[in-house]
Amino acid sequence: MISQDLVLEEPIPLVPKDALDIIEIRNKAFEKVLSVAISATGAADWVDMQGKPYLQGSGAEKVARRFGIRWFDAEIQREDLEDESGKYYIYTVMGKSSFGDREIIEAIGTCSSRDKFFGREGGKLKKIQDVDLPNIKKKAYTNFIVNAVTRLLGLRNLTWEELEKFGIRKSGKTAVRFTTKTDTPTSVKASDAKALSKPY
Repeated sequence: MISQDLVLEEPIPLVPKDALDIIEIRNKAFEKVLSVAISATGAADWVDMQGKPYLQGSGAEKVARRFGIRWFDAEIQREDLEDESGKYYIYTVMGKSSFGDREIIEAIGTCSSRDKFFGREGGKLKKIQDVDLPNIKKKAYTNFIVNAVTRLLGLRNLTWEELEKFGIRKSGKTAVRFTTKTDTPTSVKASDAKALSKPY
């Protein structure tokens, strides 16, 4: 009796070879993008935020120019709120960003009158009338740009070890720490505070 079992000379790969080739090509392309993007920045464009590197607005703009990233259809909205601590407001910038003629994403940036840099003094919330409104609006817009650039190019959640490969080192960086919700940032220069722009 002839066995009807199918005997395979070679195992079937879990992922087709063509797919693996595509993945390898994309990985190499991503590494190149990462190299060019980080090399476009300088040491002053990064800050140590809670132990992790964070790209500031100045660096995001340099990277955007290098890659031809543009943003458009940006809209800014203000929302006035109130809770047990009093009245406050949040500015939200929403818009689109594109990398060349291919990918278009939607991005968002926010900043509130309770911002840890502009909305607090001596560990306490400023009165709403004492908060510099233009700074809040500008930071929301900067956060939008940073969010758009880092999302398009995959520059999120990097480590200092990854950056060191491209000459950006943690040593000597301004470090920002938040210990509680009511604390103001520690170990940050006043001149650096305006440049810090963490999305969301």
